[in-house]
Amino acid sequence: MLRGIYSFISKITNLKKIIIFCVLFIAVQIGFNMNMPAFVEKTGGTLLDISIWYNSELAYERLNSFSMASKEYFNIRLIDFFYPAIYSIGLAMLSYIVYRKKYSEAENYHWILAVPLFAAAFDYIENIMLVILYKSLPAEFPVAASTLNIITLIKFASISLSILLIITGFFSLLKGGDSMLLRGNKFKGEKKEKP
Repeated sequence: MLRGIYSFISKITNLKKIIIFCVLFIAVQIGFNMNMPAFVEKTGGTLLDISIWYNSELAYERLNSFSMASKEYFNIRLIDFFYPAIYSIGLAMLSYIVYRKKYSEAENYHWILAVPLFAAAFDYIENIMLVILYKSLPAEFPVAASTLNIITLIKFASISLSILLIITGFFSLLKGGDSMLLRGNKFKGEKKEKP
């Protein structure tokens, strides 16, 4: 499975696609920003997707308030359908760029490319659960709502780990190697010999 992920990411990664994913990421952020202020104003709070450490009571308090901003909530859910794919593939491509030069022969680093895709999988599970819990109202399922919080935490932990790996990998390149982004530039810390 990891080899398949590595093969897929290595085939699609190039500067043009990274730029496309950056533009898509910005477009999605603009879409969120167009709907979020009205959503927060009408419901008195934010989405569960971006909340941490909530219990089932708070989850249902928030879910019940979403009907006051149903149009904005629908727009946000629609945008959020594409968002996990965009950020996960974008982060995986950046991870590939950072780590491929230094570890191109080692298969044990392929898991780094899978981390953002793992986050996206949990993001989609979270989104599906949110829709099911919202559509099931007024019926409540406290265990499912509590499980939703665990899924949200796993999602955020995976995204954070992926970003941390990219940052630390980038600084490692600066000290001892180069990558696609740094091609033609030497950052190996070699001392130049005086003529």
